[in-house]
Amino acid sequence: MRPHAEYEDVKNLVASGLSDGAIARLTSVPRRTVSDWRRLERRSADILHIFCNACDAFGVRWTQPSAIHISVARAPDVAKLDEIVGLKSSAGNLDF
Repeated sequence: MRPHAEYEDVKNLVASGLSDGAIARLTSVPRRTVSDWRRLERRSADILHIFCNACDAFGVRWTQPSAIHISVARAPDVAKLDEIVGLKSSAGNLDF
């Protein structure tokens, strides 16, 4: 486990706009760890609040089954969200 101060330093560098690789070089924190910490920041309550407000504005019904998840499950609401955002792309047929 890494010290909390190190996490805070990385969080500040993420907020400054640096890439994960640059942050890793500056802090000696592995790039994968920086990436994981960045993803944690994307689960913030502010982002969830913005999404929920947008759904409300468009009349899309949603539920919050946990602190970090928002669910849009009813078919008419999913269809409306697809119209607004676009269809979810399928990654099943990608050739790598």
